[in-house]
Amino acid sequence: MTNAWYGVIKYAKLLFVLVLAGALYAYAMFQGGFVSWFLFYSILTVILFNLLFVLFPLRWIDIERTCSKNILAHGEQITVRLTMTKRFAFPLVFISIWDHVPYGLEGTGRPSGTIYFFSMAKTVTYEYDVKGVRRGEYRFKQIHLQAGDLFGFFTKDYESPVKSTLLVLPKIQPLFGWQPSSDEQSDDVAISRRTSEEAYSIAGARDYVPGDRMTSIDWKATARGGKLVTKEFESQKGEGYLLIVENLMQQKDEETFEAVIECAAALADENRSRGISLGLAFSSEQNAVMEEAGGISHFKAMYERLAVARIESNKKGAAPFFKKVPASNSLLFVTSSLSSERIEELQSYLWYGREVTICLVETNMSDTGGNRDMLLNLRKQGMRIFTARTQADGIKLI
Repeated sequence: MTNAWYGVIKYAKLLFVLVLAGALYAYAMFQGGFVSWFLFYSILTVILFNLLFVLFPLRWIDIERTCSKNILAHGEQITVRLTMTKRFAFPLVFISIWDHVPYGLEGTGRPSGTIYFFSMAKTVTYEYDVKGVRRGEYRFKQIHLQAGDLFGFFTKDYESPVKSTLLVLPKIQPLFGWQPSSDEQSDDVAISRRTSEEAYSIAGARDYVPGDRMTSIDWKATARGGKLVTKEFESQKGEGYLLIVENLMQQKDEETFEAVIECAAALADENRSRGISLGLAFSSEQNAVMEEAGGISHFKAMYERLAVARIESNKKGAAPFFKKVPASNSLLFVTSSLSSERIEELQSYLWYGREVTICLVETNMSDTGGNRDMLLNLRKQGMRIFTARTQADGIKLI
């Protein structure tokens, strides 16, 4: 009904323009003189321009979207540029261009579109900024164009299918209290760390972050650049962890799952800075999605995989990953709760000689009192247990 009524209004406007032109022509013929003919030719010019506007398809306008970066850190701001190019310089009275920004990306004040009046340029550009406030993969699908004539008799709309993808990485917070098992088993931690670093090959360098070991500082690069630079090492194969993220939940609690992902990202970043290799797995998948490795590119790919992780619902609580024994000797399990089924699955790994470390993320729904006895019992069985508590300055492991 709405489309039919819109068509009636559109044809009524056209009829009004034609009647107006006919009336002015009759007035000029009977009245004569400069004024009457001036009015007729003026309205005739408008009619011809509107006719050209009706015949001009908006799909002849090429639209391009470019982003300053395709991968964003959490909270990072980027610039999106919209470029509109006409195939020939047709004078449009007004044309608006609006980008459809996916939910989850936050604007920074400037709108995602604008309106150009009487633009004769073949190419115009518009820029706006967005900020990644929530991890995930965001897909831009289309850009909306709208143009109209001088009097608003006719408007045209066109959705240009311009696709782009942005990836927002999970929030990486400082981690306090993490101790790899090798540190706990060593009688002299400093000697153990120095020895392990000597066995690693240097993978690269980065700016110093408070908490980095003094033995890892590249003093030559520091002297050249005038600022502290930390060396990063490639891990030796088989000396790291398989990071297992619990993404099977009976109820989809996004806030709790985000806390689990942020803890997993913090653990990955801390192990990267220590030169410890890491693999990645999810409880909903049968096999590990990333094997144990080290290096900047490996951890970058791990952050990207964590960025797109989603909750999988499973009412029975069965986890496909725990149906077989993984090849990794050291397992690092990150979860917000421990069911009886999951405890039994983790206990079975102890029987196969695997080292199991559990990182239990505290949330508003956590049963602190009920977990205390259970965690004490698991520690007695040989598991390493950490409780992750989010604070203002980072995540603390207790």
